[in-house]
Amino acid sequence: MDVALVSVVHDAGDGTFHYEKVSQCITSVHNSAMVYGRQFDLIIIDNSKSPIYEMQRLACSLDAIYKWCDGYNTFHGPSMNMAARMSAREAIIYFCSVHGRVVDDGWLGDILAPLSNSRCGIAGCLASCIFDRVSGDPVDWHRPQLHIQGAIAAMRRDVLLRVPYSHRFPFEYSDVQMSLSLIQKGFTLDNVDSIRSVPEGQVDTCGAKYIHDYS
Repeated sequence: MDVALVSVVHDAGDGTFHYEKVSQCITSVHNSAMVYGRQFDLIIIDNSKSPIYEMQRLACSLDAIYKWCDGYNTFHGPSMNMAARMSAREAIIYFCSVHGRVVDDGWLGDILAPLSNSRCGIAGCLASCIFDRVSGDPVDWHRPQLHIQGAIAAMRRDVLLRVPYSHRFPFEYSDVQMSLSLIQKGFTLDNVDSIRSVPEGQVDTCGAKYIHDYS
């Protein structure tokens, strides 16, 4: 299965953007895809007020697709919808450009494997959530309230085009809303043991191939 690897960058202009760290995250994912031998696109979406010229140069050096959003911050969800329109690859993987890191190049095969099942809506790291934060309709509370953490997640492109991210939740809770929407459409949320992600703090690295945390 070929894949588009997508990362979203944003320089708020307050001195918190660290190019070296972001560059390392993006380059490590690119290099692991090269090692693993997958056919892939690397897409870097720049939501900054002005283009980050260092990111443009990095994209050029990695033969990546760079997209500046004309000074608008489209945030995570709409950026993923955009990526699905930009690439014709079979799968779309989002990875955080700040707090993600590759431990073992085999992470790519692990996170893509569940997508071979047509019922899989999204794959990654399952975590608890509260669906009533995003739901305007009654929720089946008999089902576990679990979602795929948005910092590292894989979907088939055809599923993302059919069930796009909601513009009502462009950033916060976008992963919760997407997970609920997929469940309501009859898709599954598939946990990948080697993918570890938490919204804050640190994760247990034992057996992990890809980690997103705040260490």
